[in-house]
Amino acid sequence: MKRVCSGLMILILAVLLTGCPSATHSSSSALPALTSVEGRWLMNVCQEDGELTAGIVVITKSGEKLSASVQPSAAATDWKLVQQSVDAKHVSLTFDEAGTSYVFDGNLAHRSVLGAFQINDGPIVPARMTLTTLSAVSESDVEKSYPRAEQLKSILSTSQPIGSLLTFLKAELHDPLDLYAIEKMLQMLPSQSISEQEVKAFLDQSIEIHQAWGPALLEKFYRQAAMTVAMAGLDQRLLNDLIRKAREQFPEGKSPELDEVFLLTQGVTFIVANEKAEKEKGATMLEAYQAKHPYDPTSRLALAEYALANEQLELAMNRFAELALLPQMEQTVREMRSKADGEVQSLGNEVVELWKEIKGTSEGLAPYLRERYQAATKSLVPLFPAKPLKEEPRRRAVVCELFTGGGCIPCLSVDLALTNLETIYPAPALITLRYHEHTAGLDPLVNEYSEERFEYYATRRSNPQEQVGTPTVVLNGRVTPPLGGRVGDTQARLGVLKSIVDDLLMLTTDVTLKLEPVTFENTKFAVKATGLPEAQLADLRAHVILAETLLWAPSRNGIQEHEMLVRGAATPIEGLPVDNINWAGEVTIDRASLEASLASYVSGIEKKHGLSFPEKSTTPGPMKVIALIQNARTGEILQAAIANGP
Repeated sequence: MKRVCSGLMILILAVLLTGCPSATHSSSSALPALTSVEGRWLMNVCQEDGELTAGIVVITKSGEKLSASVQPSAAATDWKLVQQSVDAKHVSLTFDEAGTSYVFDGNLAHRSVLGAFQINDGPIVPARMTLTTLSAVSESDVEKSYPRAEQLKSILSTSQPIGSLLTFLKAELHDPLDLYAIEKMLQMLPSQSISEQEVKAFLDQSIEIHQAWGPALLEKFYRQAAMTVAMAGLDQRLLNDLIRKAREQFPEGKSPELDEVFLLTQGVTFIVANEKAEKEKGATMLEAYQAKHPYDPTSRLALAEYALANEQLELAMNRFAELALLPQMEQTVREMRSKADGEVQSLGNEVVELWKEIKGTSEGLAPYLRERYQAATKSLVPLFPAKPLKEEPRRRAVVCELFTGGGCIPCLSVDLALTNLETIYPAPALITLRYHEHTAGLDPLVNEYSEERFEYYATRRSNPQEQVGTPTVVLNGRVTPPLGGRVGDTQARLGVLKSIVDDLLMLTTDVTLKLEPVTFENTKFAVKATGLPEAQLADLRAHVILAETLLWAPSRNGIQEHEMLVRGAATPIEGLPVDNINWAGEVTIDRASLEASLASYVSGIEKKHGLSFPEKSTTPGPMKVIALIQNARTGEILQAAIANGP
């Protein structure tokens, strides 16, 4: 078992996918049940390989009131008890550890208090309180293995463990290892040859066990079990019975997350039913689910295959194309299909075959794929409505700079969110810039200026020693909190970005900035700024950045189109000094020099690392010119302007 120090975050990460495992104290089951939580308790949190003791909870009675005090163990040294609610049968304790909230909620069950910890508003981790005579928890006693762990391991290693597992689950009362055993069995069910009767007995026993641990873990079980039954293709009656029992405790509307799982699982089972009416009902349910969860691969694949089976070839092609083009989606779908069918054809090949069948030729396929990619990425998130913007000549433009990389998986959510944010607030209100970096493997879209700009902001972090990585988002010159995530987090990242941008768009400034470009080779144009704050003149710099409006260049992480991709600058990395509150400067752009610089940089990377990029993209298409007035000391961008470039 791993050593846990200062809090339980390592523990939480370890148990998120496996739920709770456990230890047993069967000797207490013969003793009379307690009628009150008053007493001295060990507070234990469940891990896969044992329990971790967070401390000793002492519950005392004064008059008619019960109250708790806590002595943390070495695993929870920095936990502070900040809130409590205790009655004879229920305990709720809220702890704070440097801004992280841990809420234990449990109910008296025989001689234990069974429940769970919730971490902030996220993970739910099984936990329990057990009676103790200890006055303190020694460091060597913080972690305890489960006495029946080897027995469970032996049962699960057999080819048909269900019978022995049911006996195992019934043997010990309130043993948290049962929860771990149930979750393991759920993972194994799709590959087992088990009768409907055995599966039903297992599900019924699992429901009974989880009920003792409270509604949070019971709801989690229903979600996991419904997904398993549906995805394993088990008899539809099993899913219907499971949902019926869940609805007795969780009526529709009580748990939105459970409602969504039932919508998906029922849709999956209906769409493959024999009756046409049920198939149509399943398709309707999955379309409703996909509208709320546009990146969900299960509903997308089921709807694509349904369209193909019904010879709706155009619709099937569109749906398979989106599956093939969305970042990381093809890999996910291939894994799903291979579990059921072994070797599977790539989604891209299916799209090509459908296109040829419909069109009779491969001509026109490339622009079609670009069109579907744009439609798919835009459909990933329901757009938030734009906040009404009054006509305001003094509005300060918002500049959003994203530092990303072609192999950066955590960059996907914020990159796609930014694509959608540009739709909500187009330029000049919001000006977006993307810089590629070599942080997740070598990237042919990196250039010398993008590296220099990344370093420019790295020195302006609150902690200069903090590791710099991608994605990094900078709004008006200030680095935001981390915004990386999975593709499924796109909607959440869009919400965060829009909230900040909404506030920034309300700001006004006396600074104005104008560009006067012309569109021929060796472009010369004026940059004019007025109303600059005199007190900041010594620190102000003018930057002129060149960004390609739209580049089609598939990256390793699945991003295919790159909007406002920074290709270089017409000013040095430190910018041009600004020496007057009304300042004017002349800037020159030479496309030939820019292209030569991009080609030289990429060639240098290839030579240095002994490789050859298949796509180099060193000849930019149409570009935009972006001018910034920025405080070199603080990084703040006071104003920005955008114009067509050469």
